[in-house]
Amino acid sequence: MDKLKADRIKPFMNFSNILNYIIIFIVFSEAFTLQIRPILGVYWNSYFKIYHMVLAIFLLFMILKHGLISKQIYFNKTFLFLFSIVVYFSIYNLLLGNTAFLPLLPQLAAIFAHSLAFYLFVKLNKMDVRKLFSIYLNIAFVVAVIGLIQFAGYKILLIFSQFVYAKAITADTLARIQHYLTPFFDFAWFIPSKDNACWRLTFSHSSLRVNSIMAEPFSLCLALMPAFFTALVSFVKNSFKFLSKMRGLIIIISFILTFSLTGYLGIFFAILLLIYNCVKPKYVILCVLITILFAVLSYNLNPEIQFRVKTLKRSYYILMGSETGGVIPGRPAPSGQSSYTFMRNALVAFDVLRDNFAFGHGIGSHELSFNRYAEKTSLRKPAGMSILNATDAGSLFLRLLSETGLFGLSIFFIFIFRCYVKKSADSTNYLWIISNAIFVLFFIRLLRQGSYVSEGFFFFFWLYYFAKKINHENTH
Repeated sequence: MDKLKADRIKPFMNFSNILNYIIIFIVFSEAFTLQIRPILGVYWNSYFKIYHMVLAIFLLFMILKHGLISKQIYFNKTFLFLFSIVVYFSIYNLLLGNTAFLPLLPQLAAIFAHSLAFYLFVKLNKMDVRKLFSIYLNIAFVVAVIGLIQFAGYKILLIFSQFVYAKAITADTLARIQHYLTPFFDFAWFIPSKDNACWRLTFSHSSLRVNSIMAEPFSLCLALMPAFFTALVSFVKNSFKFLSKMRGLIIIISFILTFSLTGYLGIFFAILLLIYNCVKPKYVILCVLITILFAVLSYNLNPEIQFRVKTLKRSYYILMGSETGGVIPGRPAPSGQSSYTFMRNALVAFDVLRDNFAFGHGIGSHELSFNRYAEKTSLRKPAGMSILNATDAGSLFLRLLSETGLFGLSIFFIFIFRCYVKKSADSTNYLWIISNAIFVLFFIRLLRQGSYVSEGFFFFFWLYYFAKKINHENTH
């Protein structure tokens, strides 16, 4: 091995860097689960996310090394104070019967553990957000490449399937080809998910939707969203670039192949942010027109986007009962459950606000509110439709409204806008990239992801915070 290669490998092989890659890989480990047995006959969650165990080990390591020995365990006092207020009113709602002990305790423990672990993780790395974000991008690139391999493997199999119809090859030959190609797009053989319950192939209109090693295509969108924005930056004029154009292009293509409507909304918002930060005023109108053209083409050329938009409207009419004057039990389900469920959760969340607009019904309460207010508002489950996202509302915006009221939602929005770093105010020319990339992530999580901790939420939360903190220190 020549000296140059040895110098490149040596930094990667040290314990600190390996630990960084392991912790940041949590962003992409949502599908890696273990099935758990009921405790005293009670399931609070049938599947245990492996990243919880990884973070628990990391916290134990930090406490033993830096807490008991050097006594250097610190936490953000403002966050701790605000979290204490949420805990207080959650316990108050528990006494009122608005939430239950079993969903409350695990959720509070998960929020506190994840927030503390990732805070200590960033502090352990001396708040070097540039290094940590670069590691995230390295992993994101590999995950995107796996996504392209997945899509290509499936398309190649389809091509060989056409050969059978043309009688160019036999069915037996196709079966052998399928045997060798399937592992390239169906990753259930190496992802430790019991009975494929947390990872599965997703198809739409006879086309594979790329999800790489993530649980579903939208999970991949969430994990890649900051990388996608960073990839866009690689194609504009900027003195600092995290990604080469080739790496950026691979991430962009993999993201687009998820065919996720919310992901496409993220693309639209990312382009707007890029225009806001990088484009001269005289070119803004042109860029906005290009963005609108992209949206129109996406709708007209992508059957999945058309399907999602149409079912969103149909779901609204079914929930409101406008076709019959009321929702009737046993009514056929609307195609596109996610659209229906989002609107159903929205009605539940706003009904909770009428009861306690200030602090909601407490952490972990949405499922109880869902069941209670679904009956109160005369909502009925259409025949053949499962209840999706009853526990997390399917949207961070709706969940914060339901569980923390206007207090929690306002605090989150204040955090987002106060810690935002725009390009013109950036002294380093790279902090704005990190800040805007995570800003887009917050946007689509508010729309479509209700979990407080999935896809490494608090990793990006603290990167966003420290990016602003570093920029403030540099400019003052």
